[in-house]
Order: sequence, then C-alpha cells, then structure tokens
Amino acid sequence: PDSFALENLLKFTHLEVSALNSVVLSNQNPERLSFGMPELDHTGMPKLKASIKSLGELKKLSLDYQTVLFGNFFNGTLIKRQAILKVGNINRDLFIWGDEIDMAMRLMYFAPIRTVLNAIHYHP
Repeated sequence: PDSFALENLLKFTHLEVSALNSVVLSNQNPERLSFGMPELDHTGMPKLKASIKSLGELKKLSLDYQTVLFGNFFNGTLIKRQAILKVGNINRDLFIWGDEIDMAMRLMYFAPIRTVLNAIHYHP
C-alpha cells in the first residue's frame, strides 16, 4: 500500500458502505489498474463488457471525483464489521479462486462498495 492509503480510506468511513477499497495499480505502471474494474449497470451489478484498465478511465466514472462504485478485493480493502456480521465471512472453500468475487457480491447486498481514488495499493 501507498503510505497514505489507510489514512485516505479512513476519510470515507462515514459513508453508507459495506467496504472501502483502494485503487489497485500496477507497480510497473501507476496509470494501469492491476485488475480490470467493471462498470456497473443501473441495478448496481457489473456490466458484461470489457473492463476498465486505466486510472484515467476509472476516474471518469466517479460521481463525486473521489470515489467510484465497486472495488477489487482484497488488496487495500476495509470491510465494515456490521457488513461481515450480516453477510458472513469469507467462504474458505473458494480460497484463493473466487473468494473475493463471492464476498464482493454478498457485500453489495448489504450496502455499496466504494473505491477511494486517492487510496493506492500497488500490485504486480
């Protein structure tokens, strides 16, 4: 994580969210997302189309210029305790193949997930 990632995430804990996520950027190219980020449809579910690959594209989706809906788990993620109590913890049977998607989908039913654009986590 960037040295200010946690500090920047904590600024948004007042929001009605299930989780706050850092932007996961390539440690080789800080304008590239390490993992593609889906755009959400009008129901809040990921659209079936090519994912967003650059930080610039991701910033265009921000409604408030600070956060975007959805997130890539678990690199730099804060999950609210109340959300885990409601939807359950990580499904160990899916570790390490699909646990993040399962958890994100369950959390989205509790409250939105937001990625904080100035909370950065570098990943190869």
